[in-house]
Amino acid sequence: PEFGTVELPDEFTSTSSIMPQKKNPEVLEVIRARASYAIGDFVASAAALKSLPSTYNLDFQEITPKLWASTDNLSSSLSIFAKLIPNLKVSSNVESKAAAGFVGATELANMLVRKYNVAFRTSHKIVGALVKALVDSKQTLLDATPELLQKVAQEAAGIKITVKKEDVVECTNLRKLIETYKVQGGPSPAEVERAITTRNKTLTQTKTNIAKLKENLANAEKTLNSTVESY
Repeated sequence: PEFGTVELPDEFTSTSSIMPQKKNPEVLEVIRARASYAIGDFVASAAALKSLPSTYNLDFQEITPKLWASTDNLSSSLSIFAKLIPNLKVSSNVESKAAAGFVGATELANMLVRKYNVAFRTSHKIVGALVKALVDSKQTLLDATPELLQKVAQEAAGIKITVKKEDVVECTNLRKLIETYKVQGGPSPAEVERAITTRNKTLTQTKTNIAKLKENLANAEKTLNSTVESY
């Protein structure tokens, strides 16, 4: 329960051999293990090609089966993913569970640097002391106040700072915090939407390219068969 971010569909899991309440992600575990096959095939290929003279060598014929094996392995794994991922159930309390921790502590330290000209080494020390104070009193970052932050800053770093309440709230509001990370690859909704759109365009183009390659192969095979028949 302390994790419980997602629930896997039953058909991709099995029970524990000893704990009847446990749900094991065995399909994903096997896929994780099979990732090592691709690494192994690559290492075997790289070792076979290492230091070959710059001519044709029969060593090359030992490489192609490694490519076939990796392609089959990847194809079957992706096929499973395509069936599993749409059926994942995301827990409805993920946000509240995260907010109950100290995920925003780093951003709080960054905010002291950015808005109050506190050196990061010092802000790091202040926020660390703040977290300890909150933990000791069985509270979370949501319970942080400008007054408590001022008190901790004086005791831990010997400096006096007066932080606005909205600045503290901004760092402890995880939804707003995530929205600010609009850098490429970041978790903000805008960036995620951009990434998905880009991936969909790439996927569409890749499908078009594959269809074209298949058409070329079919035409080549047809030409080959026609030539053979003419002889």
